[in-house]
Amino acid sequence: MGDIDTSDWDNSVDLYGGGGLSSTTMDLAVFFNALFNQGIYEQENTLETMLADAGPLKKNKKEGRTYRMGLWEIPVFDGVGYMHNGFWGTAWVYVPEFNATIAVNYTNDTSGAGIFSKTMRLFRKWAEAK
Repeated sequence: MGDIDTSDWDNSVDLYGGGGLSSTTMDLAVFFNALFNQGIYEQENTLETMLADAGPLKKNKKEGRTYRMGLWEIPVFDGVGYMHNGFWGTAWVYVPEFNATIAVNYTNDTSGAGIFSKTMRLFRKWAEAK
């Protein structure tokens, strides 16, 4: 993190939702793809609750993102997608139109909005190649 070597930090240093959690980007992609395909929760309406508009809590008009329960709804192509990015340079995006999830980690980059933009460029390249 900048000039600070964080390789021996315990991942529980994060006091928020990700505190104590770690995974590979592949595991993130598999988990979120399962989440959006009813493979995580027993009750189908749990996902509907997560995707409900959180109202005026958080909106990022600059990037067109609207906050949901723990994730952002974002414009993707002519539809919507869902994403979240974390402090340590990790992000995932799920796009229902493709039923596809991409998870990435940008080592040494914790710039938030920069991660969002980079991840969406990767997703666009993938979609154009299909």
